[in-house]
Amino acid sequence: MAYFITLFLGILISSVTYTQNYGELKGQVLDKETGENLAFVRIVLEKSGIAQAGATTDFDGNYRITQIPADTFDIRIRFVGYEEVFIEGVVVRPDRITAQNFEMATSEEMLDC
Repeated sequence: MAYFITLFLGILISSVTYTQNYGELKGQVLDKETGENLAFVRIVLEKSGIAQAGATTDFDGNYRITQIPADTFDIRIRFVGYEEVFIEGVVVRPDRITAQNFEMATSEEMLDC
């Protein structure tokens, strides 16, 4: 019986420790000039230039990235027709939701067809 109690407590403690090492990032992406929500924008979390996680905004311009290891990341936001946004040093804390909204400016460059 003591074995099962010890096993149960070990599993319980390890699961609590596991969940505390992850955070979440959420926010909204808007057009800088009009304030309109931007749908289908790609948000990528990078560490040393390597993608670690990502998401795409919904119809209302909202995004949510879950199960992010607690650390400091760079964020790269891309969308056709808009200038890329790059933010350095966004801190994701364990067991917390980090809110980060973005505004994107339209690009002056024309696409080659």
